[in-house]
Amino acid sequence: MKTLFVALILTASAFAQKMDTSLPHAKTTLGTEQCLADARLWREPKSVDSAIYSVLLGESDEMTACAKLSNDNAAEMFVYILTDDVLAVAERDRLQSFLLRHGNPMVFMDEDAEGKR
Repeated sequence: MKTLFVALILTASAFAQKMDTSLPHAKTTLGTEQCLADARLWREPKSVDSAIYSVLLGESDEMTACAKLSNDNAAEMFVYILTDDVLAVAERDRLQSFLLRHGNPMVFMDEDAEGKR
């Protein structure tokens, strides 16, 4: 149990460092109920699968804003972190699929190895 708590704190800390402070809508339009409802929706595979990429990016930003509103409530923050992770995996998978369909993934691998990022 102690290990889980430490892992949660470390994950929350890393997530907090990622947070963008330029989300002016966060304090005015988002509330806990809306954040939790959106988090539930985006953890459903059919929601993620049917959304376009730009929506996934926007929802990831929203989960970051929601985490800022959680006022150090570890349980809520965990929900937003989990949801952001689900969205990030979907984003990564789509980019990888695109690269495999339309490009030479070895070019990417070579350039990455050369430090071109």
